[in-house]
Amino acid sequence: MGGNIVALQNFYSTLESRWSEYQAAISLGAPIPMATLPFIRLSLQKSLAPILATMATTGLVSLPGMMTGQILGGASPVVAIKYQLVIMMAIWVMMSISITVCLNLVVHRGFEPSGKPKIRPLDQS
Repeated sequence: MGGNIVALQNFYSTLESRWSEYQAAISLGAPIPMATLPFIRLSLQKSLAPILATMATTGLVSLPGMMTGQILGGASPVVAIKYQLVIMMAIWVMMSISITVCLNLVVHRGFEPSGKPKIRPLDQS
């Protein structure tokens, strides 16, 4: 859920700050998905960065509960690490899919045929 929130917030704030670039693409005849593609890519990158940072430091900064439980239960640390890697990869894949689906829904349902967003981004004040 957190990744989706970061992605949506970033998508709308980037769209707002680079509005003239979006309007230029629409006025030149680009379909909405193509005109919003740079914003989708940026939002996807920024929303996946926290989970990648967590994956990079797992086992160095903190030991996840499942891995600790397996080691305390007598399993080999190598086996515990393998299970933890599978879990972290599954989390990353599901988060990537969830964010991609969410952003695609926004692009396909959140814009009028003219290219105008149906929802105006909230002010950050």
